[in-house]
Amino acid sequence: MCTAIGWQGKHFMFGRNLDLEYGFRERVTQVARGSLLRFAAMPPVRTAYAMLGMAAEEGGFPLFAEAVNECGLCAAGLYFPHSARMRAAGDMRKGERAAEEKAAAAGDIQGAEGAAAERAAAAEDIQGAEGAAAERAAAAGRAVAPHEMVAALLARCADTRQARAFLQGAEVVSIPYKNYPVPALHWLVADRYGCFVAEPAEGGLRLYDDPAGVLANEPPFPFQLHNLHAYRHLTAAEPACGFGMPLQALYHGTGGVGLPGDATSPSRFVRAAFYRANSRPFAEAGEGEGRGEGEDEADVAEQDAAQMFHMLSAVEMVKGGVLTEEGRPCYTRYACCIDADAGVYYLKRYGSLRAEKFTLHRQGAEEIK
Repeated sequence: MCTAIGWQGKHFMFGRNLDLEYGFRERVTQVARGSLLRFAAMPPVRTAYAMLGMAAEEGGFPLFAEAVNECGLCAAGLYFPHSARMRAAGDMRKGERAAEEKAAAAGDIQGAEGAAAERAAAAEDIQGAEGAAAERAAAAGRAVAPHEMVAALLARCADTRQARAFLQGAEVVSIPYKNYPVPALHWLVADRYGCFVAEPAEGGLRLYDDPAGVLANEPPFPFQLHNLHAYRHLTAAEPACGFGMPLQALYHGTGGVGLPGDATSPSRFVRAAFYRANSRPFAEAGEGEGRGEGEDEADVAEQDAAQMFHMLSAVEMVKGGVLTEEGRPCYTRYACCIDADAGVYYLKRYGSLRAEKFTLHRQGAEEIK
C-alpha cells in the first residue's frame, strides 16, 4: 500500500509513502542522459533526459518505484493488486507473429523492416534495431511491462502532455523482470502543468485527469475520486453552527470531524486530498514563521519539502498498526519528497529522524550498465 501526492508550493513537489511489509533492495538511483535502456517488448532507447529516484538494486534496468527527470516530470507506481489487467505476453507475441505473417504474405515492406529489426537486435546492432523497428513499434502500439513504466515515461517525455501522448494507445504487458514477479501497479504522473493517473484495465490502459492531485491503491481511481463527494462538508475553517443557538467551538479542527483516520486506501486518499487542498506554503507571506530576510531560494524550497513531509505523515502507516494476512507488519518503509524544479530527492527512512538529500546531475551521472 502506498500514497502519492503532487503539490505546488514555491516549487513543484512530488511525494510518496512506500508502504510494504518487505523491502526490495531499494536504493536511490540516477540514470544519465543518453543511457541505453533495453525494454522487454519495445525497441531500446537512449534516454533523452537524466532521471533520479528510488529503484530496486538490480543491474541492467532501473526498476523505479518513483522518480523525476531533469525537466521536472515525476511518476510513481503504486500497488494495484486486484484491478490491474495486463495483456499476457503470449497473446502479444501471437498477435505479432500473425501480423508479420500477413505482412510477409502481402509483400509488405514494413513486415520486412520488422524482420530486419529483429535480426539487427539479435546482432546487437542497436542503431539498426532502433531505426528499422520504429515503424513496426508505431503500428503495433507501445507495449510496456509494469516495471518499465516510470523509466519509459521519464526517459523520453518532458512534461505531462508528452507523457499522455506516449500512453495513448499503449498497453501494459505482463512480462516479469528476471526473477521478480510481475508487479500489479497503477501510476501517478505529475508536473507543475498537470496531473493524471494511468490504470491498466480491461480493454487497455485508461488515463484520468486527477484534480485531487493524489493517488492511493484500490479501488480504481474513478471510485476514489467519486468517494470525495461524501466528504464535501469537510473544511479547515470552523463551521457555522447549525443548531440555532450560540454554541461555541470548544477546540480547533471541528470542521474536519468525519475525516477518516484509518489506513485503508480510500481513507488515505481522502485524507491526502484534504490536506493537499488545504496545505499552505510554509513561506507564505504574512505569517510569522514565513520567509525572512536572508533566506534564499534553497531555504524556501526546503520549507516546501518539509511541508510535503508533513502531508505524507498524515497518511503514513505505523509499524504494527497494520498486519497482513500472514501477520507481518505493513508500514511506511520510507517517505520521499521530490523537488521537481530543483531536481532534488529527499528521503526519510522509517527508522531515521533525518532526511537524506540527493541531487540530480543533469550531466555526467553514472550510466547504468
